[in-house]
Amino acid sequence: MEGRWKEGTNVDKTNGEIVEIVRESPTFFRLFSAHLFDFFLTAILTALLLFAFSNAYMALPSAVEARQFREGVQVESGLFLKSEGTIKNVGDYYPSLGLTHNEVSDKLDPILNAFFLSYLHEELGDGEEVYLSRKAQAKLSSGESLFDKNGNRIFANPDYDENYSSFYISACKDFAPGYLGYKQGYLEARRTLILLEAAAFETSLLVSYLVFYVLPPLFFHRGKQTLGKKLSGIYLLGSDGFSPSIRRQLVFNLFHYVFFFLLGPITFMAPYFISLTMMATRKQRQTLSEYVFALFPIAGKKEEVYESEEELLSKK
Repeated sequence: MEGRWKEGTNVDKTNGEIVEIVRESPTFFRLFSAHLFDFFLTAILTALLLFAFSNAYMALPSAVEARQFREGVQVESGLFLKSEGTIKNVGDYYPSLGLTHNEVSDKLDPILNAFFLSYLHEELGDGEEVYLSRKAQAKLSSGESLFDKNGNRIFANPDYDENYSSFYISACKDFAPGYLGYKQGYLEARRTLILLEAAAFETSLLVSYLVFYVLPPLFFHRGKQTLGKKLSGIYLLGSDGFSPSIRRQLVFNLFHYVFFFLLGPITFMAPYFISLTMMATRKQRQTLSEYVFALFPIAGKKEEVYESEEELLSKK
């Protein structure tokens, strides 16, 4: 028997006679719905698992030590304070107290001065110059400067109080925290926490992928269906017209996970857009990963999907 796949048909030669079994490609909407269903389930489970894995990773000794060190530096800097067990930036905290714009400015300006001139004195040398440079960049929408060369307010009119408070709030939240990296060990502690959070996310994503993309095709092995394909009546066949082997399916899953779930976000979702274009324009309705592994989605019935030549011959 010879088997080959061409334009949606499975052709085999039995006893010298050619037997053609027509395979219908699914519609774009039907196939897209199946993929979207699997992706949606994976996203939900990833979000649920992330909470659990994140707590587990953050309970590790290295995470606890890094978090305590980071919070210690933040509070010592004056830019943050601990309120009800939560670290808050002073740029968020004081405005939340219902203070006037002028009162907020009177609270934040001394904090910023102490941060640049005292707290980071050894690291920056001339922290005052850094702060004055930032003030020199503060301007009204008309282009007029808010501060003179000595860092003093130019406009005493209360109408400008909001402009000044906005400057101080922004400096506390967006500008000054970037200089915490000058404190020895701070960047290492933050990097440790970021890596652990990333590990928690990747673990959650990997487990979810195994649950919805790897295990279902092993269970619904005829046509290697995911839950979305099972509900949509879509099967995956190899170029010979038969259900792909488990080994081939697992290698396909590895490629799919790396290029779509790991590299997809950092390549601006390029694999997804390419796959959508292929599914919409090609009559085989293949995604990028299916095209690479010569796999073809078909719409049909379970009894029309064969796993081997022997099984096909036995049904003739």
